[in-house]
Amino acid sequence: MDNEFKHNPSLEEIALKANLAPNYFHRIFKKNFGITPFNYMLRLRMEHAIKLLTTTDKNVKEVAFESGYENEYYFYRQFKKHYNYSPGRLKKIRPF
Repeated sequence: MDNEFKHNPSLEEIALKANLAPNYFHRIFKKNFGITPFNYMLRLRMEHAIKLLTTTDKNVKEVAFESGYENEYYFYRQFKKHYNYSPGRLKKIRPF
C-alpha cells in the first residue's frame, strides 16, 4: 500500500495482492492498525502532499496530481478537512 497510494488502488486490488477477500482484508487491517485501508491511504497521500508543499516550489495543482488526486479541487477539500487549513496557506508559512 505504501508504494501504491499515488495510484489510488481499490480495496479489491489491494486485497487481491494480499490474497484475501476484500471484506476480510478490511476487517483484519482495521483490527491490526486501528484505521481503515481507505483512511491509511488518505493519510499517506496527505503526508506526501505536506512533504511536497514544504520542500518544493510546486504549486498546489502539481502537488495534488503527484499525491494521487485527479481533481485539484477535491484535493483542496480533503487537505482542508484533514488539516483545518488550506494547502495554499501551508505554502505561505512553510519553513524555508
